[in-house]
Amino acid sequence: MNNFSEAFTFPFKDPNWLSKFLIGSVFIFLSFFLIGIPVLYGYCIEMQQRVRRGEQYPLPEWKDVGVKFILGFKYLVTLLIYYIPVFLVVIPIVLLLVVQNLDIPGTPKMFNGMEPELILVVFLIGYSLLISLLSPIISVKFAEHEKIREGLDVGDIIFLFGKHWQDALIAILLSMGVGIFAIAGLLLFIVGIFFTTFYALVVRYHLFGQIGKNMYYIPETV
Repeated sequence: MNNFSEAFTFPFKDPNWLSKFLIGSVFIFLSFFLIGIPVLYGYCIEMQQRVRRGEQYPLPEWKDVGVKFILGFKYLVTLLIYYIPVFLVVIPIVLLLVVQNLDIPGTPKMFNGMEPELILVVFLIGYSLLISLLSPIISVKFAEHEKIREGLDVGDIIFLFGKHWQDALIAILLSMGVGIFAIAGLLLFIVGIFFTTFYALVVRYHLFGQIGKNMYYIPETV
């Protein structure tokens, strides 16, 4: 990924960028009521596909919102499935903690001196970090044919991550940086955070689109 700086400037090259950002900001606001989340992610996947194809203006138009909703919903389901292990680990440990804190006579001490809270924190941080690192590849795999099963092809995702881990790491670090910048929207009388959050989102998925473009690039034959 040699042109990551393009992800930060591309929106403003679109002649209709302001109207697209204003509508995007409305959906950021609607995300507080959960309504806008699938639409936003569907928009980002569509934009990622446009980056992958090398279109001049990757920001999609705000039309076919229903299609964007379905696309984003499928993508969110894909991501949610990756977090099933979190529930499988966290829920039993929390239940055991509750039982042990009740101090019922005869209840065995399951952790033998280990701090269960520490186990939870280490697991959650480690697993979340792993999924974050894989998320660009997961997104690229899903966006290629918009199929959940392709986004869940763990073997291929790990293989591709091994080949493109540097690009994935750069994309995640830059996304984190621009995410911190988005908080600056709070300084603009709260409303600005909708604008900056949308900006951070499209930058993130433009970076993912660049990774997809590199992954599926076919050199021209002479």
